[in-house]
Amino acid sequence: MLTSLSIGNFKAFGGIQKVPIRPITLIFGANSSGKSSLIHALLLTRHALETGDWNARRTALGGDSVDLGGFGAYVHRQRLETPVTLHFDLAIPADSTNLPEALRLGREVSLEIEVGAESDYCGNRLREGAPRVLRGRVRAGDSELVSFVHRQAEPLVQALGPNNLGALDQWARRGYRIERLSLDHPVFQAVAESQESRPDEDWMLRESLPRRSDLAWESLQGDIGLVADAGDLIPRRIEYLGGDADLKAQWARPSLPETRVGASCRLLRSLERLLEAVNGLLTRDLRSLQYLGPLRSLPPRYFEARDPSDANWVAGGAFAWEVVRRDEAVRGEVNKWLGPKGSLQVPYALTTRSWLDLEGAKSAIARELRAIRRDFPNKDMLDTDKPAGGGPAKDFICNLCSDKSLEWRRSLALLDQRNGAMVSHRDVGIGISQVLPVLVQAYGNQQKLVAIEQPEIHLHPGMQAELGDVFIESALGERRNTFLIETHSEHLILRIMRRIRETHLGKLPKEKNLAPVKPTDVAVLYVERDGDHGLVREFPLNERGDLVKAWPGGFFEEGLREMLP
Repeated sequence: MLTSLSIGNFKAFGGIQKVPIRPITLIFGANSSGKSSLIHALLLTRHALETGDWNARRTALGGDSVDLGGFGAYVHRQRLETPVTLHFDLAIPADSTNLPEALRLGREVSLEIEVGAESDYCGNRLREGAPRVLRGRVRAGDSELVSFVHRQAEPLVQALGPNNLGALDQWARRGYRIERLSLDHPVFQAVAESQESRPDEDWMLRESLPRRSDLAWESLQGDIGLVADAGDLIPRRIEYLGGDADLKAQWARPSLPETRVGASCRLLRSLERLLEAVNGLLTRDLRSLQYLGPLRSLPPRYFEARDPSDANWVAGGAFAWEVVRRDEAVRGEVNKWLGPKGSLQVPYALTTRSWLDLEGAKSAIARELRAIRRDFPNKDMLDTDKPAGGGPAKDFICNLCSDKSLEWRRSLALLDQRNGAMVSHRDVGIGISQVLPVLVQAYGNQQKLVAIEQPEIHLHPGMQAELGDVFIESALGERRNTFLIETHSEHLILRIMRRIRETHLGKLPKEKNLAPVKPTDVAVLYVERDGDHGLVREFPLNERGDLVKAWPGGFFEEGLREMLP
């Protein structure tokens, strides 16, 4: 599970800034301070994971809400010579039985990558070059496990010498090389101990374990390459690229010989499994990322399903209407919040109604009418043949309803519970259309990372406060979602602070059925500018829901300032 994100040289942020990610993370700050950039960094990484493209302008998940402009626009101050740094801290789940045992010995692993513009063979950044991951390092616990560098991130002429320029292409094809491998790291010690416990290994293998300083790793280091396949955030496949035919044959063998070289190869295969596991942990979290932009679209009066050309299907919130149309459980949860006894307290409930597409039904109707005319050639027979309440008309309807060739469609509507009238979302206040996507993200997801910008838009203060309970229920209840929320709402945070205090005092309202909220469940961040650099400051909460340190310039003191001379 992703526990923090650190970014540097990205958009407003020059120096590296850390963003703790808790079940509920609230991001505050002035306009244009860089709040949204923290979410955009995740969208960029998700885009690169899916496409391999770090030169992103738009992302599929971000739609029109996010326009990164390509590497030259999102790198801090457009300095192509400085790479963007992305650092991810990941907690290792207790039930991760598919991870290597050695990695599960620790509780946390971290991955840091530097994304920069492509270089020429002399190490000069190419303005038109495609950005890529230039360097990376993996830490397990408190110390580095391995670091790697892309071959083209180094001045290759300097590495090979002027007399070996013919080898440049072959060198560049090798992808990444291992810079440092911490053989004394506890993870590798665990690998060594697991090898040592095998009774079939002789003294030569045991003498070649990674905790020995005379390991034959040094003889292999220059001939080992790391390869990143499509969709990899980091290289996770190891290849032997040396010219020794015997070593190449040994590396290709499923079962390695009990020699020093064999032990080294076994170590590298353990490293390969570790890199794959770290990549998998981060990939899982990024693939779970959901995003809702600050400008929610208002669907047309008549709509049924997704418009394939709509780039804002997710970011603009239109997807939410389709979810509540087809998912009865989510629709029920949303109705609880909307209804007269819910938080919004409006007299409307979401419902569905079925209807028959006339175009698709024309042939079936014509067929039934021909059958009626054949069986009842004159009007008198049609009127008197069967008693009232039955007859051809009833048969006609029943036959149509049971015709499997017809396409019955289901549309979404709002039921006015005061008079039973069916109305469209276009006939009620815009607040419902803006809050619906927020509710669907909260109630329709499970164990997802959900990023939302301005959830409070077009909502009155009371509803903004009620959203705090929605996020608490979704994050700390059975759904276990993680929220990253960029907001200006004082009412939202005050409700969450209140629930922390009530948890501490044992006074959570029973009718709300809310999960207890601890200060460690919530991160409150404030983003501000220091010259042309953005800063992220965390403001911890205590058990009474109070800020431990003072908010910059006072906590949302604009209202008080306006009331007092």
